[in-house]
Amino acid sequence: MKRFTLFIKAHDISMTSSQVYYERAQLLKRLFRTGRKRGHPPVPTLDRLVKLMKQGSAEHGFLACLYFAGANADHPYLLRNKEIAIGISVLPEDAEKSGLCKRHPNQQEVVFVLRGSMLLQLHQRRRTVGKVLGKGDVVIIKKGQCHRILPYAPPSNEAVYLFAKTNPAAEPREDNCHCFTLGRKHRPISK
Repeated sequence: MKRFTLFIKAHDISMTSSQVYYERAQLLKRLFRTGRKRGHPPVPTLDRLVKLMKQGSAEHGFLACLYFAGANADHPYLLRNKEIAIGISVLPEDAEKSGLCKRHPNQQEVVFVLRGSMLLQLHQRRRTVGKVLGKGDVVIIKKGQCHRILPYAPPSNEAVYLFAKTNPAAEPREDNCHCFTLGRKHRPISK
C-alpha cells in the first residue's frame, strides 16, 4: 500500500492512499446527502461543501482541498481524465499547502476566486510580485511560473477558490522553487 505525506495535521502524515480516498469519499457522501427530502434528490451547495471542507480539515488537513476532475482517482466522484484537473481550496485551512512555493512545469493553471480575498505571489523577471485577488477575480499562472497563494483578508483570512490545471497526468506535476521572501510584503501587479 502506497504511503505519502499530507499537509497540515501531524496525524495525517502516514495515512495510506486508500485511507485518504475513504475520507474524501465520506466528506462527499455527506455533501450529497444534504438537503435530501423523502422522494427528492439531494441538493448539494457550495456553502455546504465549504462548511464540510473546513470541518473535515480540522481532523484531516488534506480535506481543505478537493479535486473534482483530474488524473488521480482521489474519490469515487472524480471525473478521471488526462486533459484537465479541477478543484476547490479553502483558506486559511489549505494555507500550509497552497503557501508553498511551487511551479508546474507541464501545466498551466487558472485560479477563480469564489469568496474572500487572497494574495497570489509570482516570480517574474527575477523578483517577487504580488496581487491581491478578491471575489470574481481570475488569474492565469503560466507553465513553469513559480507561485504561491496565501490568505489575505484579516481578521478571518478566509477565501475559497476554484482552480483548473491543464495536463494533470504530465510528470513532473509540481516542483518546489525558492523565490520568495518571508512575510506579506509584496509589489502590486497591475490589473
